[in-house]
Amino acid sequence: HLMQALKRFEVDLEVATKSDAQLKNRVDGADGVLEMISPENLATNAPTLTQPLALVEEDASVATDIQAALEDLENIGNERAGIEELMRKTKSEDDILSKLMAQSGESLDALFAKEISKYDEAKNCVMVNISKQSDALCKLRVLHDRFVQIYDVDGLRRAIQAHEHDVRHALSVVADLRNGMEQGVRFYTGFLDAARHALEDVQEYASTRRMEKETLTEELRRRQQQQERAAEELARHMSERARVSPQPSQYYAHTPPQYAPPQYCAPSAPQYPQQMPPPP
Repeated sequence: HLMQALKRFEVDLEVATKSDAQLKNRVDGADGVLEMISPENLATNAPTLTQPLALVEEDASVATDIQAALEDLENIGNERAGIEELMRKTKSEDDILSKLMAQSGESLDALFAKEISKYDEAKNCVMVNISKQSDALCKLRVLHDRFVQIYDVDGLRRAIQAHEHDVRHALSVVADLRNGMEQGVRFYTGFLDAARHALEDVQEYASTRRMEKETLTEELRRRQQQQERAAEELARHMSERARVSPQPSQYYAHTPPQYAPPQYCAPSAPQYPQQMPPPP
């Protein structure tokens, strides 16, 4: 089990090493892209509206004229607020109902014409305000067209689109690299946890084998001690037996007895009774 886990770790590390090398190559190859989206380079390389090198006198003031036209529009808008206030005041002072109740003999058309004439001032102010707005907008439109032509606003738009495309591409490269790094972090985090568990298993295995070794060593030592005691006991017993056993005679010691080997005799045929036939 441990060897299989270690083999799997070895294979995973080999795959991770190749992935790390590929990611490093991608990072090295993206140096220019990463430098492009640094805050300094973004501020430096961003397209900006620049004034032409050569401007005629009538075109030099186009930006100032646009600013003046915008201020005129703002003032016209402020006049509109005053006109609305005048209309609200005139309406609040209009009490035509009481005049209708007090009407006696006069024509109602004349009464209504007189009452409506109170709003002529507000209507004239509205018409003047609308005319001013129309004139200001026409002037601003002409100035805008001149400004777009003089400062090449269309070229600026194309440059901004190209710069946006480059920045988006750089950001996609960064996102891809970040994704690869996050995968690497997740892998090594999981690998570290697995390695810690494997280390715990190895330590537990080593501890178990160490205890078994100590137990076996103690058993062998005990058996050796038993064998040594048994050998000492046997030696002591043999020594005591040698002291108490009688000594052999001189003849037995120097002249061992002679034994003649037995002579071989062929076996005789068995004798059967005369009345019984021999066995087949």
